Amino acid sequence: SDVKSGHYHVYLDTEDDAADHLTAWTTFSDFELPDDIAPGEHELRVSLRAPDHHAIGVEARVTIVVE
Repeated sequence: SDVKSGHYHVYLDTEDDAADHLTAWTTFSDFELPDDIAPGEHELRVSLRAPDHHAIGVEARVTIVVE
């Protein structure tokens, strides 16, 4: 697309783009897990966004294990 700058959203265990998420513009950021997160596998979904917040169709997913 013609998007030249933007940011990313990080979601925990959801496909819902309207859910609570971290929004960041930096190369590195911390995602604080909720205090009540259950043990087991969880997924962080990172969605690249244009400056107006629309998804540009680039995502990555990371599976984490909480003990």
